[in-house]
Order: sequence, then structure tokens, then C-alpha cells
Amino acid sequence: MSSTTPATMADELRQLRRRQPFQPFRVHINNGETYDVLDSLEFLVGDVALVLPVHDPHDSDKDYPVCVEVDQVVRIELIEPSSTNGCSP
Repeated sequence: MSSTTPATMADELRQLRRRQPFQPFRVHINNGETYDVLDSLEFLVGDVALVLPVHDPHDSDKDYPVCVEVDQVVRIELIEPSSTNGCSP
């Protein structure tokens, strides 16, 4: 999935959040970072920014949110639940 405008990208993210059943996805940011979204309740999306989870694979108590501007998202990739691993720089 890809789009050219922040508004279109925000709409795509909202559609993914409402999808039933939810399918995990990976958000690719223009600086090369990726964020895995494993649950529809893990992220928020607005018109300008979205809040994504960063998962620590060794300690779930260290998970934390990161705020990203929607116009920094370059690609969204659907992923299989077994291939998720949180954030990769």
C-alpha cells in the first residue's frame, strides 16, 4: 500500500485500524525506520500525526509510543503475525 498525500495515508491507516479481522502491518518511515503494529488498539492516527508502538522484544514493560508525522510515512506493508518484531532502525 502506498499513497502520495498525508490525507490519503491517514485514511489508509484508519481503514487498516477498522479492518475485521485486524491484520498486523509495518509502517515504513522516510528515515528508514519501521514500526510494527500488532493490534488495532496499539496506535492512534490523526490528520497530521500518528502514534505508533515500539516493542522491546526482551522486556514488554519497556514498550513505549512514538509520534510520527503522517507525511513521513512512505509505505505500509501487511505482515504475518509470526514475523513481527517491533521497531527496527
